[in-house]
Amino acid sequence: MGPALEIFGRAALLAGASALAAIWLGQRALRSSFNQRPTLTPAVAIGFFVGYVALPRGWAALIPRQEHHWLPYLGIAAGAIVFARRPNRNTWPGWLVLIGLTILAACLLTPSWPLFGVNRPLSIGIATIYFMVIASLLELLPSRLLNQAVLGLLTLAAGTAAVAIGAQVSIRFAQLAAIATGALAGCWLAQFIGARPSATSIRGLIPIFSVLVGGTCFIACVEPDPHATFLLALPFTPLLAWLGALRHPPLRKN
Repeated sequence: MGPALEIFGRAALLAGASALAAIWLGQRALRSSFNQRPTLTPAVAIGFFVGYVALPRGWAALIPRQEHHWLPYLGIAAGAIVFARRPNRNTWPGWLVLIGLTILAACLLTPSWPLFGVNRPLSIGIATIYFMVIASLLELLPSRLLNQAVLGLLTLAAGTAAVAIGAQVSIRFAQLAAIATGALAGCWLAQFIGARPSATSIRGLIPIFSVLVGGTCFIACVEPDPHATFLLALPFTPLLAWLGALRHPPLRKN
């Protein structure tokens, strides 16, 4: 229980509580427009930032000096972008914003040493493609599948990443995935205070999930030598939602 408590400790609990509080306040501030706005994304950004601040400053610096120090700021950037404009996967501006965010994440999170046998800037290209594949496959989910179950899968993916990273790489990197888990869990728990987000709001989580959970898995993967490549597969867990599409295809119109 020791390592588990260290990973999912005070920082993760604060992240969850902060995300839940942000949703509760947003529900009262926005009132009737709450369910039509992507409010979950800024809540996750706030929760992750608060959880990150609760980590030891000796490793989780507020002035970025290492790649993982950029994660809370990438979360804030994703939250601001998504909240400022309603996400719509059917418009090219929405895809351009997503591409821009993934390129920014790749530039900030890719270390200086060679990755998979290539140096910068090719390694930045690898990271960009990785983040974009995560985001694109999730964006292609039909709106009818974007429900509390998908939100649970996003939380499960982050939690699984935290456990796997803690077991194979380090407790410190695992804590980053744990605070993302806490923030996403806070969004899931919001249903019990009457906040039932729309498909639009859940879709808005895709960019921030891609850069926070995907980014943490990427950083943890390339840290050891040889790379822990299996970690790169964990952010794809929410794609299990496609099983719902196969089991319950849309009704044909006569």
